[in-house]
Amino acid sequence: MICPACREEMIVVEYKQIELDVCVFCRGVWFDADELELLLNSLGLSAGDLARPLSEKTAEKPRRCSRCRRKMEKVLVGPGDGVMIDRCRKGHGLWFDGGELDAVIKGLSKPAAGGEAAPGAGVSTQAGGEVGSFLADVLLAGDEDKDKGGEE
Repeated sequence: MICPACREEMIVVEYKQIELDVCVFCRGVWFDADELELLLNSLGLSAGDLARPLSEKTAEKPRRCSRCRRKMEKVLVGPGDGVMIDRCRKGHGLWFDGGELDAVIKGLSKPAAGGEAAPGAGVSTQAGGEVGSFLADVLLAGDEDKDKGGEE
């Protein structure tokens, strides 16, 4: 699969029996339809109303879907102000630029305002760090391969 951000070939990794497409160059992550919900459920987090439309326009250039190559829409994911990501209009999947997935998972893991935990929150504030650590290990391994002149 080709990365929607930098157009490099991505690698496929498996995390908790979910296949993730990861770009070792820009550190973005692609989720096919419903894979993000599976990941969040495996971490004990509730996806709830996962993505919502932006209230205002953004200057960020739209990415193209890795499956259908059409321009994706910008949406907000996660609690509060959320994190802006790209979603295929045809439902093929979601694109997270480097660091955005961690931000969403950490946001879902934190207690809501007023001291009450958000639905599914409080299970583990390590959830975001756990996924981020896994992805960092994968990406560092990719960096080592490039340094050695090996396959990417």
